[in-house]
Amino acid sequence: MHRGRLEAVAQAVMKRVRSTLQAHQPRRALPRRTLETACERLAPGELLLAAFEKLLADKRLVRVGENIGPADAQVQLSKNQVAIRAKVLDEIGRAGLAPPTAKELAEKLGQRLDSLLPVLTVCVEDGLLVDIGEGLYYPPGALEQARSICQATLASAGSATMSQLREAWKITRKFSVPLCEWFDAHQLTIRAGDLRRAGPKLNEPLHE
Repeated sequence: MHRGRLEAVAQAVMKRVRSTLQAHQPRRALPRRTLETACERLAPGELLLAAFEKLLADKRLVRVGENIGPADAQVQLSKNQVAIRAKVLDEIGRAGLAPPTAKELAEKLGQRLDSLLPVLTVCVEDGLLVDIGEGLYYPPGALEQARSICQATLASAGSATMSQLREAWKITRKFSVPLCEWFDAHQLTIRAGDLRRAGPKLNEPLHE
């Protein structure tokens, strides 16, 4: 494949990626499939994929969680969104291991859910919150607290049911189900029937 042709496509891809992100503000990254679809008319499939790989290898595109975006991408938050972000982080931060759901946050803050979700997404991209599913977002520090409690529980008991972990965490099933599933997905725990035992990453502190 001619290097000049590949670089030309890569530059066209970067331009299209930026315009696609602009249309999805506030975001600094999007799913790769979404960006590939936006760029599909720029080049044949194989060449387009090669351009994406080149941009990732050159670090002009970077991974942000499960998404990708320009390394220098800046999020454009309005003054209102900045204020909402501060309130969101305060509400979630004070709730410990039982944070309000996105829907509950929207109601409490007097915001529409579709207006609040982009702010939550930016918080996730910035590493301020972690989306564990079921509309729940946790600060990294809270997840580290949950990991530490889980580690101590499994160290003494060997294995535990979800109910036992729920009691150790002092939360309700509303929170323990998505937390346990997130722990399973990230190899902190391994599920075997109704029991969970320590996974290969349980003893590794989560990065805050």
